[in-house]
Amino acid sequence: MQTPNSPAGSEAPTSQYSKSVWDRIAKWIFFSVLVSVCPLGALYVICQEMGLNVEPSFFLTRGELQLITVVLLATGVGELIGSKETAGVVKTMKIVVGGMAIALYFMSAMWFGVISIELIKRTSTSQAGPDPLVIGTSASQTSPETLPMLFFVGAVVLGGACIVISED
Repeated sequence: MQTPNSPAGSEAPTSQYSKSVWDRIAKWIFFSVLVSVCPLGALYVICQEMGLNVEPSFFLTRGELQLITVVLLATGVGELIGSKETAGVVKTMKIVVGGMAIALYFMSAMWFGVISIELIKRTSTSQAGPDPLVIGTSASQTSPETLPMLFFVGAVVLGGACIVISED
């Protein structure tokens, strides 16, 4: 967007650029992040209304959050790849942030596979029960919802960073 006293083709003022970035981030957070987790919230509310005693952490251990995570990362990387060619520090930032997002994408996708395999094994051996899914050895066990939450938070941070630095 050009200012009234600037020649055609000149850059927009910094405040206009900042507003545009904040608009894009706000849209991404609302339409990608918040809307994508709404089904999990709705499922929790429905379970509570039906009298099912299910903890919110239960929904973090079945893989749904991992699918949301990979979609958020794919959206961010897609924006980054579709942006203008740049040079210097911005190009380096794009490579680093994009590389980290792709790495987290694959880690999250692999974790979804691990969760799915464990759930299939449980179902096929009739071990399904109300206890949450726990993967790992007893010496290294952490709360089963820790990794999915870390991956999700990482996806929001890296996806948002991809949106910011992909600004045309």
